[in-house]
Amino acid sequence: MQKLHIMSSALTLMGDSAGGGLCLSLLQLLENEEIEKPSQVILFSPWLDLSNSNLEMLDMQPKDPLLNIKALRYQGKIYSGTLDEKAPLVSPINADFDKFPPLSIFSGTHDILYADIKKLSQKSNKNINSYIFPKMNHVFVALPIPEAKKALNIVSQILNKQLPML
Repeated sequence: MQKLHIMSSALTLMGDSAGGGLCLSLLQLLENEEIEKPSQVILFSPWLDLSNSNLEMLDMQPKDPLLNIKALRYQGKIYSGTLDEKAPLVSPINADFDKFPPLSIFSGTHDILYADIKKLSQKSNKNINSYIFPKMNHVFVALPIPEAKKALNIVSQILNKQLPML
């Protein structure tokens, strides 16, 4: 069987929220199939753990006007289907990030998913750069606010290779 060849150095994979988790699931599938991965990944408030079991989320819940832990737990059970909610394919926080290309993650401290982004940064390797914005909500980069403009300027610099990956 002939392997699919894509100019991965020309590709950047991007996703927000559940789409961020899907990007990380795709990376795992590409690794499993030995298909070349994109050169980098940029995520905005990614949903990293469908079990939503990080207790820090409970402390953050009052600050998050958009997401609700109870609703996320229900959605996580539906999405994971017959897979264990902790399986790396649906909860990529449990994946092997050493096999991933460089990742840039954008989040706000008033996003309950930030709890897992912090957890990931504590267990991760040098391939992950986190850009954390104080008091910003879930996927704040989509809002017409100065912090979003600043974050998107950083994204532009990353895409133009003007920022070194730490």
